[in-house]
Amino acid sequence: MCRRSCPGCKLDWQINRLPRVVGNYKGRAVDLGKLEERCWPNMRKPRPVSVVMPVYNAGSYLAEAVESILNQTFCDFEFIIIDDGSTDGSGDILEEYRAMDDRIKVCHQKNSGVIRSLNRGCRLAQGPLLFRMDADDISLPRRFERQIRFLDKHPEVGVLGTWFERFSGEGKDAGVGALPTQPMSTIWGLLFGSPISHPTVAMRKAVLEKSGYYREGASYIEDRDLWLRMSKISRLMNIPEIHLRYRVHEESICRKYAKMQSLMLKKSFEENIHVYINGEVPKRSLDRFFNFFIEGRLCNKVEIQDAVEMLLNIYKLYIKKNRIDSVAHCEIKKDIIEKFLVSAKINFEKFPDMSAKLLIKSFDIDRYITMRRLFLKLMILILPKNLFFPSLRDASWFVSIHRFCLYK
Repeated sequence: MCRRSCPGCKLDWQINRLPRVVGNYKGRAVDLGKLEERCWPNMRKPRPVSVVMPVYNAGSYLAEAVESILNQTFCDFEFIIIDDGSTDGSGDILEEYRAMDDRIKVCHQKNSGVIRSLNRGCRLAQGPLLFRMDADDISLPRRFERQIRFLDKHPEVGVLGTWFERFSGEGKDAGVGALPTQPMSTIWGLLFGSPISHPTVAMRKAVLEKSGYYREGASYIEDRDLWLRMSKISRLMNIPEIHLRYRVHEESICRKYAKMQSLMLKKSFEENIHVYINGEVPKRSLDRFFNFFIEGRLCNKVEIQDAVEMLLNIYKLYIKKNRIDSVAHCEIKKDIIEKFLVSAKINFEKFPDMSAKLLIKSFDIDRYITMRRLFLKLMILILPKNLFFPSLRDASWFVSIHRFCLYK
């Protein structure tokens, strides 16, 4: 029980010291024991929120990550940390924090990998809501408060992520991760990778249990694999607010195991393509689509044409097969247009005519969105990096991070 920063905990501590007697309040008898249960029910019941964080040799960043959780505006949670056989002193750091705050529960184990660590932590969790955290990231103070409030209002949502801000080891900002904000556009994003950032996630434990937890056969893409299974029984989405700072460094899993992650992603892509398109798809077409739109590799004209036609066919079938509202449809169109514009830029020197065709197809999908994206890209090129025009550059940045917001 935290008696330092949380007013609720101080109230709970004071009430808990009172004897169980009957008092008088507004002319009626009040049992102080029941008053205790109403004021701070976590004394007799499990905490409503569980935070799970696996740790392996993250001593350089661990203090920032732990303190960002302890300093949340919502403070009634248990913090389960799985030390996966760290050898850099991370275990000692965690023990120091455990002695300072009894919300922290540290489990030490032999090195078993991130999936087993996550499953152990999730099974130990007692709260109906599970929050994920990585040992090298930083959660902003109102993250729990905002996500809990949203989930209380939307019981149909089982997995909720947020936008995030990337930053490098020197503390410099490296862009904003603005992810889809509607359930159907989030499922569309699963075609290309993970449309929900794993360390931003809040999920319902009941949905996680029905989905079978993290699958050990899905190494390096365990989050995308779980989202695919959870999407069959619940809704997934993000709230368009930045609540996490995502650290970009060379030792992160995404960079350290990029090749293995790519191989597993391709395998998962081939296994789940039937969710988006009916019938058999030639293996050659799947390879071309994956190489061009997911891997971003340079291809010849025939391969590019095949990949583009396949994407447009998947888009038409997905729109036809599902009931999609206008906001989700807008986000899907923006995603396709962004892919076309990026591909046109990459292939401009080698295939200028194909780049022109990709630009035309972008206008065919949605002229207004394409013009807006081109304008923003032009502003980024024109405006100086040393902020000679701070007001104009700030306005451009503000608009660009809201590229997935609603169009009225």
